[in-house]
Amino acid sequence: MIRAVDAITPAQHVQQASGSIELRVLLARALTSTEELQTSELVRKALGYPFGVLIRPVPSIERGPGGKLEEFLSLTEA
Repeated sequence: MIRAVDAITPAQHVQQASGSIELRVLLARALTSTEELQTSELVRKALGYPFGVLIRPVPSIERGPGGKLEEFLSLTEA
């Protein structure tokens, strides 16, 4: 889904609250405002919920044990 936006290389979806998603992204270049809107809509469509989406460029995304990229993390309390 996010791969449709050329500037985004890896991305990680992080849910810290019930109504929002933080999208941690590594960028090849800065996103245009159109790409930011497109990315938010892609996240909402893929997850099937009208989440608030915060796009946060990061210098790196920590990998899990074994070097695997965890694309989705839930940090909400059960």
